[in-house]
Amino acid sequence: MYHEISFEYNGKVYKRTVVEAMRSGFVMQSKGIDYWLQYDADANSWRCETGAIPENLMALISIELHKIKRYGKSRPRNKSRYKGTW
Repeated sequence: MYHEISFEYNGKVYKRTVVEAMRSGFVMQSKGIDYWLQYDADANSWRCETGAIPENLMALISIELHKIKRYGKSRPRNKSRYKGTW
C-alpha cells in the first residue's frame, strides 16, 4: 500500500497517494481558484498548469514529500520510473 498524502487547505482536506499524484496530478482549491498540480519527474518538482501555486501550499507539499523520501514510507515498485526523485 502506498503512503497517502493529505493536505488541509482553507478548511478542505485533499488526499491522494503519492503515486497517483505523480502520475496524474491533482486539483487543489484555494479561494475559489482551482490549482492543477502535476509532478515533473525531470525537474523533480511540482508545476501548476492553472496559475501560480501559493507559497504556503507549495511548502506543505514539499514537507510531506520530504518526510516520505526520508522515511521511505512510499517506494514505487519500479524506482527507475521516478529517477532522481527517490
